[in-house]
Amino acid sequence: MNVLVLSSKKYFLDEIAEFFQSENIKLFSAETLEDAIAALFKNKIDIFLFQFDSLEEIELLRYINNYYRKIKVIILTNNFLHNAISILKNGDYFLMNNPFKIQDLKNIIQKKEI
Repeated sequence: MNVLVLSSKKYFLDEIAEFFQSENIKLFSAETLEDAIAALFKNKIDIFLFQFDSLEEIELLRYINNYYRKIKVIILTNNFLHNAISILKNGDYFLMNNPFKIQDLKNIIQKKEI
């Protein structure tokens, strides 16, 4: 399984990389929206995981929904209720509170086998 993670925070990418390595999952990382789009274009991505920080990411979700409909999206958000309403209107995604527990992420990935 191939997972793309979008985050500008190195500590977050390091923690996720450690988790996915133990799960035998190939990880692609992107620090910017442009990097994420390039990674989507170049690789077969099964799951896209990111921390919801700005409205620009809504545009990225629309892009994924239009061109990569088979990709499962997991969104981490601090302002869960407000962002959940906005995000869920745009497609079929998983939302998780941030900070999150690695075990919760593992449970979501295992429930949605690709």
